[in-house]
Amino acid sequence: HRPANAPPVLGVLTNAATPSSPSFATFRLRTADNPKRHARQRTAGPSTSPVFMDPTNAERLRYLRSAWATLLVGGAAVACLALPQFSDTLLFRRAELAAGEYWRLWTGHLVHFGGRHLIADLAVFLVAGTWLESFAPWTARGFLVLSPAAISALLYFADPHLTFYGGLSGIAVGLLVLLALVQLRREV
Repeated sequence: HRPANAPPVLGVLTNAATPSSPSFATFRLRTADNPKRHARQRTAGPSTSPVFMDPTNAERLRYLRSAWATLLVGGAAVACLALPQFSDTLLFRRAELAAGEYWRLWTGHLVHFGGRHLIADLAVFLVAGTWLESFAPWTARGFLVLSPAAISALLYFADPHLTFYGGLSGIAVGLLVLLALVQLRREV
């Protein structure tokens, strides 16, 4: 147990290279009583007293900022479920695609058939997408732009009996595979 007057302890995951393991991570403890070495400080308003920013919160914010494309697509999918009047215009439908409504190649993946469907897709999509976008942003963003049309075209030509399709599941699985391939390539 810590004394009541002890400064707060902040846990920070840092990379510490060792000869035996170049990607070995250690857990360092930081205390707010040493602001020059361990905490970022800024001034709050007219006061000159430092306000300490928890480094883990700063890292989380940087991580989320780097994943803007994944979060944008996820937000668009949530908006499509919240605004069902647009779903029919955005859904992948074979007849409308044949009539020249090519935007459906991309937008059909944003439409979901219920809340459970959306939550299941977002659970995989957001984790894989933000993770990949955090260290390979251009790869992830290129995939998010190109894969919806590629998946829809494959479905259109490979299954002529498929009349409609919706959901992020195809893109989510593709992100998982791409994430695994990029991670394997980074480890080699």
